[in-house]
Amino acid sequence: MKLRNIICLGLPPIILLIAGVFVFGIFLIKWFWGWTIPALFPLAANNDTKIIASVISWGTAFKLSLFISALVAGYHQTQSMNLKKLLFFCLCIILVKLFWGWTIPDLFPNGVAGNLVSETISWWSAIKLSILFTLLSAVSSFKMAPRQIIKK
Repeated sequence: MKLRNIICLGLPPIILLIAGVFVFGIFLIKWFWGWTIPALFPLAANNDTKIIASVISWGTAFKLSLFISALVAGYHQTQSMNLKKLLFFCLCIILVKLFWGWTIPDLFPNGVAGNLVSETISWWSAIKLSILFTLLSAVSSFKMAPRQIIKK
């Protein structure tokens, strides 16, 4: 039995990647949110106004990590075929719509209560955000030109 199969529990690398992104993402999101949001939005994260949650719960970090892991899984499966990329785009629309209503009230409690942030989004807004995520994933997948081509 190969050492790699023992360490990876015999699972395919994509499953391990998604599981790693999910588990590591929970801790990273919880830490990153509490570290950056109060610094970036001090008045909005203030205990008096609390437009943006200054600290998120483990459940909210779980939800955000689940969303990011689903995007990573979908994107990883679309690297070869254009039809898969179209399916990823459509899946992204549905995920954005569902996760917005599931997480935004937790992240912006008084912002939603004061109508500063929408509790739900329209399908058109989900399409626009899906376009943004698709463009970001396309830009992140660009490969640098080999140095041999640049030198010529």
